[in-house]
Amino acid sequence: KLKDNGKIIIQAPDIKQLLVAISFNTIDFNHGRSILYSNRLRMHTMSEIVKIIQSYKYDCIIKTYINTFEYFLEFKK
Repeated sequence: KLKDNGKIIIQAPDIKQLLVAISFNTIDFNHGRSILYSNRLRMHTMSEIVKIIQSYKYDCIIKTYINTFEYFLEFKK
């Protein structure tokens, strides 16, 4: 449960961008593999996460990439 005027902050790898970065040698293959296979139960793109959180009536106030494949999102209700 979120307090009034509370925020949700999410920072995670974007699976689609990560695969692009690996394909174009922007990041080391072994580094990419360690991110992909580090006991993750689910993998999502940034746009998928935004849609999921917005479906709960939260407004996305910050949506940006902090590096080649990792996104930062901030939501407010």
